[in-house]
Amino acid sequence: MKIVSVEEAKKNLDEILKNVEKGEEIVLKVDDKEFLIFPKKERKLGTFKGKIEFDDSVKEPLPEEITKDFYN
Repeated sequence: MKIVSVEEAKKNLDEILKNVEKGEEIVLKVDDKEFLIFPKKERKLGTFKGKIEFDDSVKEPLPEEITKDFYN
């Protein structure tokens, strides 16, 4: 993981973004704070299909006192 200052990021933004696109994680250091820049991972849909079961009560409306608390 490469640590990059704001100044370096301003000068080499294209190169840094190309590296992130290739899968490299970058830490952007701003004063005493650090921000992680990482590539967005492709998500596979349907990962939990058939693995999670819900009770039919999930489809029932919430009790009125909970609904009132939610909107107040």
